[in-house]
Amino acid sequence: MNPRGVRRDLLTYNDSEENLRWDAVWEAKTHIAEHRWTVEMRIPLSQLRSHSSTEVQHWGINFMRRLARKEEVSFWSPTPQDRSGLVSQYGHLQGVEQLDKPANLEITPYSSASLTRAPGEAANPFYHSNSFMGGLGADVKYGLTPDFNLTATVNPDFGQVEADPAVINLSAFETFYPEQRPFFLEGTDIFQFGQTRTHGRYGNPQVFYSRRIGRRPQGSPGMAGIASSYRDIPDQTTIASAAKFSGKTDGGFSLAAPERLDPARGRLYRRGRPGGLSGR
Repeated sequence: MNPRGVRRDLLTYNDSEENLRWDAVWEAKTHIAEHRWTVEMRIPLSQLRSHSSTEVQHWGINFMRRLARKEEVSFWSPTPQDRSGLVSQYGHLQGVEQLDKPANLEITPYSSASLTRAPGEAANPFYHSNSFMGGLGADVKYGLTPDFNLTATVNPDFGQVEADPAVINLSAFETFYPEQRPFFLEGTDIFQFGQTRTHGRYGNPQVFYSRRIGRRPQGSPGMAGIASSYRDIPDQTTIASAAKFSGKTDGGFSLAAPERLDPARGRLYRRGRPGGLSGR
């Protein structure tokens, strides 16, 4: 949080590694006085996966202040520079009890629409001077327990997230864009462990590249020998629905598993007649 009310959130895992794409729901407000500024934050318990138990709990907590003009970072809990780790250096918040049970269900609906106006061939049965497309979908998160969540999505696409930056790739290697869809970001820290060199860069090993899921169908539709055919190839392969289960036990054991992924198939046409199915 800065004095002007600009917010930033991230997830710290494995003691010191950061996931900048974590996006929680919370509120904050600042007040600028003559020689100081204050901030008040309201973080729902549902975003912290806290327990509603009546037993007294002990939490880790820390506060950090970054002073840009002095290139200085200060912590409320002592965090020596000669010691590794960040979360392990947190202070202790004791006496937490009588917490309200957090909400178990979150639903985020969204819609998308596009209009394409471009010249084309009159003989093309799929050409329309005004090509309109629309879609509806939703993300659902259900807390089975304070430690485990069931996350689902219906018709996810990139209509509900920010657009990718423009990149000119002149190399022979694939451009890797960061995942933005909330469903695929849930529980990604569970699969980020260890250090290795993947795709020419150092960091966590990439188990799979989720941006390939739902991209434009790849490969030949099986009618390459027919030069006069018209084909209707979708810009992306629609994902009808998907679900996954993820969480971490009190003992520190992490678990994540995909439940189901149903891709809807795109259509390829030859002179207005169905000619095959696109890749998933």
